[in-house]
Amino acid sequence: MPTVAVLTRNQQWATPHNGTVAGGTLLDDGRAIIWMDGVGGLTELNDKGSIARCTTLPAFITGLAWAGPQPDGTVRERTVITIFDGSRQRLVRVLTNGQCNESKRLGLAGDVVGAVGVGNDWIVAVVSPSGITHLVRVTNIASGRVRCDTLRGSKDADVFASAARNTLLSPLRGGLSITDMRWPFVTQLVSESGKVRKQLRPFVVDTTLGVGSDTVRASSLVSMPLQELAEGFLQVLTDVRSDQRALILYNATGQRVRQTMVGVALGPLSSSIDRGELLMTRRTDTVHVIKYKVRWMASRENLTPTGKQ
Repeated sequence: MPTVAVLTRNQQWATPHNGTVAGGTLLDDGRAIIWMDGVGGLTELNDKGSIARCTTLPAFITGLAWAGPQPDGTVRERTVITIFDGSRQRLVRVLTNGQCNESKRLGLAGDVVGAVGVGNDWIVAVVSPSGITHLVRVTNIASGRVRCDTLRGSKDADVFASAARNTLLSPLRGGLSITDMRWPFVTQLVSESGKVRKQLRPFVVDTTLGVGSDTVRASSLVSMPLQELAEGFLQVLTDVRSDQRALILYNATGQRVRQTMVGVALGPLSSSIDRGELLMTRRTDTVHVIKYKVRWMASRENLTPTGKQ
């Protein structure tokens, strides 16, 4: 019997100055870190409220990762918050006192358009001066002797289906996802070596998404970054003209199993499979960041998404 994901609100925070959230990450210990559009620094969200961190950090952040103690008691190489500052090509560590410690400039040949933490390393999407996009793995971070190697598999033509600046990167277990923001909103599931393992497609031949009387044309939609869940994946398509959102649920094999239209301005930021949590923004008169608990339940409903020509 098919299963569906049910979201239950767990915690909620108001954003600083009611601004636009550019990105965020759930940490293994239950905290969350967000950064605002056009505003430098970070905001830590915890049980007591919010705290400003790294206030001198530039406004252009392309990724953030964190690793803590493992179930066997060991600690991975990176045990503090690490930020990828794309504009200056620097790795920035957020210390326990909230201050920042920056690495030297990495010197990548091109513009950084995305970065995700994978294990103890970073995988970075770089657009070269000639316009070619490739993935670079950044290693040896803790030692200070940072190494940057191009992933051979990332040279495959199908890794970046469209202009790299219109793609979104997000972390997965054992790799990353690359999502096309524009039609046809294809997501590539990519291994740590840069090889495409699978493709997720919210549309097949449909040009609209609809449930009941709510129908949205694909031309007005923009995809948000893919979120990996315990038993599948969530992709949110945003109607740029309204608060309509299409929530597309895939199972672990990449098959669409459910589509839900909501009239609420939701935006996914991050997920934690181990904690069963999903971090999202919700905009009404104000902007809030909400942490949801994700649980799975069997459904007797027909889970085939509807598509209207």
